[in-house]
Amino acid sequence: MIPASDWWNIISNYGLSIFPMQFINFALGFVLVVYFLVKKNELASRLLKCYFVYAFLWIGIIFFFLLGKDLPAYIIQTSLFSLLGILFAIDFKWNRIVFKIPQGKTKKTLYFVLLVLVFAYPLIGYLLGGHSYPKLIILGSYPCPTTALALVLISGNSRKIDWKIFLLLLIWAIPFPIFIQIPQFGVYEDIIMLLSGLYSAGLWIYDKKPILQN
Repeated sequence: MIPASDWWNIISNYGLSIFPMQFINFALGFVLVVYFLVKKNELASRLLKCYFVYAFLWIGIIFFFLLGKDLPAYIIQTSLFSLLGILFAIDFKWNRIVFKIPQGKTKKTLYFVLLVLVFAYPLIGYLLGGHSYPKLIILGSYPCPTTALALVLISGNSRKIDWKIFLLLLIWAIPFPIFIQIPQFGVYEDIIMLLSGLYSAGLWIYDKKPILQN
């Protein structure tokens, strides 16, 4: 395990190296999510899939493989996020994941609260940990908020998921914040990813309960 100061130096150097792409990737994600929330149609769902293909391949190749070689187990992380991008691309054929806004007041409220929190990742990081540019962890170019967004959007239609994608997202979302990101590196904003993972997993179990009992 590398020291927290070294880890944050890697994050800082990455932010400086890719500027202004982290803000472009964030803006693109924001526009596509707003478009999806307004249109609620298949085209919007597929555009979000395109975004995840692009974002996860970016994270796998640019963040981990090219600029994150000093991170522990970067090859495993490169493989995980590159595979996520490839699986989202494959899902254009099989269409196992269809993004939808959930039904029901409670589900819808939690869905929108988590969406807001995901986009507020850099603000939460600044408030809780004092992380400012170039140490901002931002959706679209960094693994944790991008994972959180994918899980929140999947939770809107948890009866229709791709198991491979869902499991890979959960592997990153639940263990890492508890054992590494928060206690080792002080990435308090990753509480948002943890909540997204726990919520989407819990919701899937709840929605599947009648089926499991038959």
